[in-house]
Amino acid sequence: MRTMKYESRADWLADRSLGIGSSDAAGIMGMSQYSSPLKVWLEKTGTYVEDVDNRFTKAGRFLETPIAEWFKQETGLDVEMARDFLGADHFTCVHPEHDFIRATPDGWVVLEGGDGLKLLGRDIRGRGLLEIKNTSTYKSQDWDERVPPMVYCQVQQQMLVCEAKWAFVAVLIGGNELRWFFVEADEEMQGDMVAKQVVFWNDYVLTKTQPPATSEIDKQYLAFLYPEEEKGKEIHLSAAAADLDDEILLAQARIKADEALIADNKTKIIEEMGRADTGILPDGTKYTHKTQSRKGYVREVKQWSGRVLRRIKRKKNA
Repeated sequence: MRTMKYESRADWLADRSLGIGSSDAAGIMGMSQYSSPLKVWLEKTGTYVEDVDNRFTKAGRFLETPIAEWFKQETGLDVEMARDFLGADHFTCVHPEHDFIRATPDGWVVLEGGDGLKLLGRDIRGRGLLEIKNTSTYKSQDWDERVPPMVYCQVQQQMLVCEAKWAFVAVLIGGNELRWFFVEADEEMQGDMVAKQVVFWNDYVLTKTQPPATSEIDKQYLAFLYPEEEKGKEIHLSAAAADLDDEILLAQARIKADEALIADNKTKIIEEMGRADTGILPDGTKYTHKTQSRKGYVREVKQWSGRVLRRIKRKKNA
């Protein structure tokens, strides 16, 4: 495993523009709700610099060691923080073939001897990675049954770069709940990641060629690139734009039809409930139809009172 070490966090941050880190990978792969190829390109070319050192990232750094210790106690596994293993607070691991593909893992889990990993009933040995996350309670549903796609992609990049076959992800939710997940290397996905990052780096970053926008995430970055219109400038859009327009119209028609279907079905449920304030479906899901009031506070918002239909999803353990 190739590594580069830095004297300070500032040096480490400065070097991030020279490669694609594991946090960038999800944006390039379309697996992030916060990033995209365009965003990553803007950062790597120095066109757009975002301050990533906020209260959330600071909390993650300060809580890294306590979360690792809690994970160690919960699982009984031997954990070694990456900074201790490498003897440096600031470092980057580099892909054996492509030096622009990089990762900065939080730690390692070491399985010595012949016991394997009894926690999962599998014979897994050697050294794997540990990724540590800290998140808020309102995001707990993202971690209900699996690692979120963005984190899964990040961990696959780390295993790819560090040549590891497995990893754990430990997440602290709301400051008082620890969950952990086991992730194995997905060689097919990793191959796809390498192929896309090679194209992204060579065809877009090195040539400073702007990649196309891919989703609504890019609206804010397009606003950064094109903050003002040119008065009186008119262009003819492409056939591809015409196809997009057709898709927009079809989607709007589907939404309108769906909204009408929802309204009709709600009316039928209200009819069946009659005077009852609560109706229970066969699976335990509830509908309530209760009176609510709203005071009028300006001329345009009139006082109102009437029954409101609400759906209450059945609890899993109910």
